[in-house]
Amino acid sequence: MKAINYQHRNGATKIDFSGTDLLPAAHGQAKVESKQGYIEIDVKFDGLQPAAKYGLEYHTYVLWAITPEGRTANLGEILLNGTSSKLNVTTELQTFSLLVTAEPYFAVTVPSNMVVMENVVRKETKGKIEKMDAKYELLQRGQYERLTNPLALKSDPRIPLELYKARNAIPIARAVGASRYAPTQIGGVYLAFNAACGGSDRGGRSSLAG
Repeated sequence: MKAINYQHRNGATKIDFSGTDLLPAAHGQAKVESKQGYIEIDVKFDGLQPAAKYGLEYHTYVLWAITPEGRTANLGEILLNGTSSKLNVTTELQTFSLLVTAEPYFAVTVPSNMVVMENVVRKETKGKIEKMDAKYELLQRGQYERLTNPLALKSDPRIPLELYKARNAIPIARAVGASRYAPTQIGGVYLAFNAACGGSDRGGRSSLAG
């Protein structure tokens, strides 16, 4: 995978995205433009499939920027419209590669190893190309499974996908110490989640609440 230094470029440049072995039909393109103090990325994807195909713990996709030094930045959630998606994001990073991963919810801070797309440099892409030699951390498949217990989930079309994401986020937050470091906030999250689960089932108890 190659990183591109977009700093101080006049005008925008374009890159492509290619699907990995996990999702070979996926593809996309992005317009990347250097502006004063930040980089703007306007990206379009196609050929996507629901992230749950990789396991019940996965419910969405996230776009990541990765620097040659191995730093990762969550740029935003990729919401599907059928098999396609559009996303406009910004970053303060200047030199980076872009990739897409399947994730349990949108606010993760470390990419999973379920990499479904990577950026591809075009011949006409403007910017200094740098080889990605640095190693960066990817969460292995199974780590989220141990935290979220996906086998306890049952697909229910009446339940919004956002509640499945929230159901995954709560045990992950608890596992990294949320109950200790932010007890008030996590307590409010529990109450809101349980209330939402009850409402999603038309007054009955949702299977998501556990």
